[in-house]
Amino acid sequence: MDKFWTLIIYIRPDVLHAAVSCGHPGEVRWGRLLDAVFAFPRPVRYECNQGYRLVGDSTLYCQSNGRWSGTKPECHSECPPFSTL
Repeated sequence: MDKFWTLIIYIRPDVLHAAVSCGHPGEVRWGRLLDAVFAFPRPVRYECNQGYRLVGDSTLYCQSNGRWSGTKPECHSECPPFSTL
């Protein structure tokens, strides 16, 4: 007696995603982008160079509509407090 197996795969249409790219989110002056995959649902992270602080969202997410969540952050110089003479 021969035995046969049948494999049935059901793919839910609400889960099936075509490859969605958000494109390069842009560089940050005095900082860097830590990730290099710009596709849904991957995040990208930013950090600032030493002596600068990050203002805004440090992480952006590539959304299913091909747009980045939030806005690109900025790196601002950390100025020491003024001293009185």
